[in-house]
Amino acid sequence: MEREFVLSVYARHLQEVWRETISQNDLLTLLYNAVSQPVGLKNKNFDDFQVDSDHATKVFNRKTGGNAPLDIRRYAGDQRVLDSVVGYFQQKVMRYIPADKVPHLVFRLNTILQLYDFFSVEKRAEMAALAKEHRNVEFLAYTFLLSLQPRNVPGKKKPDEPSGTHADDLIILRDKYAAVGKYIQLPGLDKPDEPLPEEENYLEEAFKAYGSHLRKPVCCKDDLPFKFQLNLEVNRNDYYKADAVLIQGVDALPGLTMHQFEILMEEVLDSVMPTYVESLGADGYECMKSVLHEAARLEYHKSLFCDVGWIDAPEKRGICHMLAGEKKLRWVIDDE
Repeated sequence: MEREFVLSVYARHLQEVWRETISQNDLLTLLYNAVSQPVGLKNKNFDDFQVDSDHATKVFNRKTGGNAPLDIRRYAGDQRVLDSVVGYFQQKVMRYIPADKVPHLVFRLNTILQLYDFFSVEKRAEMAALAKEHRNVEFLAYTFLLSLQPRNVPGKKKPDEPSGTHADDLIILRDKYAAVGKYIQLPGLDKPDEPLPEEENYLEEAFKAYGSHLRKPVCCKDDLPFKFQLNLEVNRNDYYKADAVLIQGVDALPGLTMHQFEILMEEVLDSVMPTYVESLGADGYECMKSVLHEAARLEYHKSLFCDVGWIDAPEKRGICHMLAGEKKLRWVIDDE
């Protein structure tokens, strides 16, 4: 996970989601023209701005000489550029980014930006607001201009830069995540209309719970009355919200590892266990309902995931379904 919001980081993330194959130099040319065209910049031969492969390689690999051209950086804040950059991105850039890739791209870039204190708190908050309001074209346009400001070659590592592996590092991460987590919005995962194979285990437990309450076999959604069909979809939504935190979080922030999510799952399990044991009985649905209610009510603190602000009631309930999928919570005991 990159910790510096610089041009190479921005360009690499953009290239990864590009609809068609595009060379590094063509992508940089397209981006630089967002600045060069409004102010009439030309190269030394007075031709339109064009990036060669040597410059592109230096930029993408953050080598010496890999900064954006001085004139591009100098004019990035020109009012003519600021007035036109969103329209430029709408016409020249967004058509090459698949719509379903845009939320995750914005999420990744916003995450890196919020963790990079080169920019002021106010500027980071301004970009975070664009991301939160799904003003994605504006976010991508203005963060490109921001990426031109810091030097695009690695500086010396800060002495307190966390690696996420030692106790002191985790303290640093907790403090930083508590400060920036409110600015980072997860894009979430789309819940398919029909359950995927990976949902089979926790849904099996849920169907047993519904069946014990309705006193009939339940194998699928169609076996349920309308009220319980709605409840099933709430449970599936919660599962996908928890899964989004796991997948997107591990992908986004240093220190948010699978191990940290397992710590959270264990804390949830330990916290709901008294309610779970007390609720076990003939009615699995009531047991499930009581445990989910208890899980949503409690607060958790042991995992780094708790510091970012992403663990709300739906995610807590979703973790219970994950635990049910692992048979650590069973709403109906078969030998009752």
